[in-house]
Amino acid sequence: AREIAAKYPNSVASPFILDRYGRKMPVKMKEQLYAKMTKAVKESYFGKRLATDIEGSKSSTLGSTVKDFTLKGADGKPFRFSSLKGKYVLIDFWASWCGPCREEFKHMRPLYEKYKGGQFEILGISTDATAKAWETAMEQEKLPWVQVHDLKGDQSVSEKQFAVKVLPTMYLIDPNGKIIAKDLRGEALE
Repeated sequence: AREIAAKYPNSVASPFILDRYGRKMPVKMKEQLYAKMTKAVKESYFGKRLATDIEGSKSSTLGSTVKDFTLKGADGKPFRFSSLKGKYVLIDFWASWCGPCREEFKHMRPLYEKYKGGQFEILGISTDATAKAWETAMEQEKLPWVQVHDLKGDQSVSEKQFAVKVLPTMYLIDPNGKIIAKDLRGEALE
């Protein structure tokens, strides 16, 4: 992917290939390749996706502070991430169609029961394309922790702030809002 993007900076195929096959590529390398792309390529659909991916990757590294965001809660009201300040927060990006996401709930339920209240909270962020799919899944799963629905496009928290490419993706945030762990699943989560 790197060689193709470097060789063809004026081709819209370059950001497409980086988007599809450059997921594990260091963000600095993606930035360097993006910087060499023409304006037209940067303004293309995949050029914009690559820019969003770079932005999200940079803001979601270990030690980074999570920027405040507001998303629609399960009750239909706006929910601000900053309302959880002072707690350890496990952010869980998931979707109704994601089998591994829903399987992971089996590990998360006992964890939540053990640590809820006090200084721990789970924030489920659904990346479902429609609110209806999210609402149906919440009804089926009856998850006891905070649930919100992500926005789409340029306002997507999962993409713009966390560069989420696969589901489930989890981040552990400390009481000061800093990312202290990511990609926790199963026993590692405990």
